[in-house]
Amino acid sequence: MLDIYRTSFLPAIPPTADRVEDSMTDKSSDLLIHCAIELQEAGLEFSKLQQPEDLLNVQFDRSSGTLNIPPLRMDGNTILLFCNFMAYEQCDRDAQPYFSNHFMFLNRLVNTSKDIEILHNNGS
Repeated sequence: MLDIYRTSFLPAIPPTADRVEDSMTDKSSDLLIHCAIELQEAGLEFSKLQQPEDLLNVQFDRSSGTLNIPPLRMDGNTILLFCNFMAYEQCDRDAQPYFSNHFMFLNRLVNTSKDIEILHNNGS
C-alpha cells in the first residue's frame, strides 16, 4: 500500500538506468553540494519552480545560474510520510531511491536557519 502511494509522487518519466546507477555509485558527488548561503554568495540564484511536474523536480538553469526548486510544505504529517517513503526505499532493493536522494540533497542545501530563510524568501 505504501509503495502505491509513494509511486503517485514519482516522476512520470523515470530517469534512465545509467543516470540512476551513476547517482547510486558516485559517492564523491555528495561533496559537491553546498549550503544555500554558500551557493548564493557564489552567485547562484534560487527560484520557486513554476508549475512543477512533480515534487522531486529540481532544475538548474545554467544560462541564468538559477536553481529552480518546487515548493515543499513540511508539517508533522508530511515529515512522517516522507520518512516512511525513505525507509521503504532503503528496505526494498527494487525501489529507486527518489525520496532518499531528494532529501539528501535538501539536507546538504539546508544547514542553518539562514539557508531556510534564503529558500523561503525566494519562493522555494
